[in-house]
Amino acid sequence: MKKILFLSAALAGIVSCTDDKVAQNGNNKVSANENALTENLTAWNGKSGGFMLAINEKIVYDNIVIYPIKADDDFVAEHNSMGDYKTLKEGVDAGKIIVSERGGSENFANTAAVPNRRRESSRNVQREPLRRSGSNSGNSLIGNGMPQIGTVINSQLNSNSAREALSNNNIGDDQGQSVNNLSIENQGEDTVFVMAGELVRGGDQDRVVAEDIVLMPHSGKKDLPVFCVEHGRWTHDGYYDNSSNFGSVNNVVANSVRKIVVTEKLQEAVWSQVANVTSLNAAVSATGSYNALEESKDFTDKREKYLTAIQNVFEKDSKVIGVLVCNKKGEVLGCDMFCKNKLFKKEYEGLIHSYIAEVVSPESKNDTGKKATAQEYFAAVVKEYRGEDNNTLGKKFVYKGKAVHYSGF
Repeated sequence: MKKILFLSAALAGIVSCTDDKVAQNGNNKVSANENALTENLTAWNGKSGGFMLAINEKIVYDNIVIYPIKADDDFVAEHNSMGDYKTLKEGVDAGKIIVSERGGSENFANTAAVPNRRRESSRNVQREPLRRSGSNSGNSLIGNGMPQIGTVINSQLNSNSAREALSNNNIGDDQGQSVNNLSIENQGEDTVFVMAGELVRGGDQDRVVAEDIVLMPHSGKKDLPVFCVEHGRWTHDGYYDNSSNFGSVNNVVANSVRKIVVTEKLQEAVWSQVANVTSLNAAVSATGSYNALEESKDFTDKREKYLTAIQNVFEKDSKVIGVLVCNKKGEVLGCDMFCKNKLFKKEYEGLIHSYIAEVVSPESKNDTGKKATAQEYFAAVVKEYRGEDNNTLGKKFVYKGKAVHYSGF
């Protein structure tokens, strides 16, 4: 048994430029050393269950600082047996993942537009995506009792919310549309990982996925817990394939919205934070949609510069499994880790949108109160990941006894 070592982070002044990476956009070059944190991150390593997660390099562009989280050989070997998951976007683009309003046509592959069944109760009641904890080897039941393989650590069911949802047809029979559940089906041969925070656009309202899930091949129709991110629409808009189906936009909502979706699970709070993010970026729409950001030229132009600079920085690194992200002031915005390098690279393309949305606007603030250094935050993440501390920073999604995804807020 290898010893599990914790190497202290040494305060050694500004990090040498040797390991710094430079993010650039055109002629605008930003040396990581110019905005470096004072801690020597190359000396910080955390061990987690026999494998190492290391923060040892940083990428800096404008108002964002990204620390890659790398796995050692033990981690890679331990997770080699896990399959190479397809993503939601890959499945939707291939026509193998069908996301649709619950209660729509039975032909989920080519659904006609469903009637407008506006429910006033959905505007007045805060409802949560529901999970019924099962005892079958860590599996869980969602929606109308269909199994979801994998579980989110410390996920609990509020009995009052359950009774309320039952009275509103959120679970049980498949009648009527539901703000807090969509139907998802994997018609393909590949196992698909769907990540909390991913946007799906179309149907009767744009939604954000509320929980990490794994969909087995030929899964049949399952409930997909979601929250609404478009307050003012309850009718088919024909965005995706002229039906009530949804398309994946390869975009993850701002981390502040994602935090509420994953941890607070309150619809009104989600709407409120969506309004805050869009307002800060001067992006408004008649329906209060998060996707109003896509209509703001100022926002999209700035975002494109960030994406050009940082989107492909890890393409050639086979050991990166996640990122810890700070703003320029050193305030931690959050982190995400995945079971395999391949999955990280697939998800990073959409995930980086989540962090960029928090730093593009000059008025944007990190309101999570995390004033800890990157090292201190990562040390807490490692403890939580190993189960040595309660889940206070984020969520760990486990499938077949191994963590697929950890998200920290």
